[in-house]
Amino acid sequence: LARAGAALALVRGPEPPTMASAPVESAAAKLTERFGRTLVIPRPAEFEAKLAALRGDGPGRLQVIADFDHTLTAFRLPDGAACPQCHDVIEHSPLMSEAFREAWKEMMTETIKDSQAGRGNFDGHWRVAHKMIADFGLKREWIAEMVRTSK
Repeated sequence: LARAGAALALVRGPEPPTMASAPVESAAAKLTERFGRTLVIPRPAEFEAKLAALRGDGPGRLQVIADFDHTLTAFRLPDGAACPQCHDVIEHSPLMSEAFREAWKEMMTETIKDSQAGRGNFDGHWRVAHKMIADFGLKREWIAEMVRTSK
């Protein structure tokens, strides 16, 4: 779901009442019909399983934070410094541990090296990045505070 220059993080919130999920026609078929273009999903069974899990959890459990090349945030601060994007806000928040920040910097350094060497794998990068955010304990209730206290 994430590509170079685009960021997406999913965070699970508190348990809401579950919703019944209706039988699902192939998501690729539905999207192809809706947009009039053929959609290719490399791992359709995995995609359908994730989609079913999202539907089963219901809208109360879904939190999407996205910032595509500063479309939600300004590009520069009044002092000329670059504005943080969504992952920057998480990285620099005092709510996240120093261990998280160190692991994040290491992961980003490796990603940049791989990209410069022609081995860029942004799908893999964002999978690792979002797993790291979840593993280090980002909580849904922290997000508003992280945004409020960012630059």
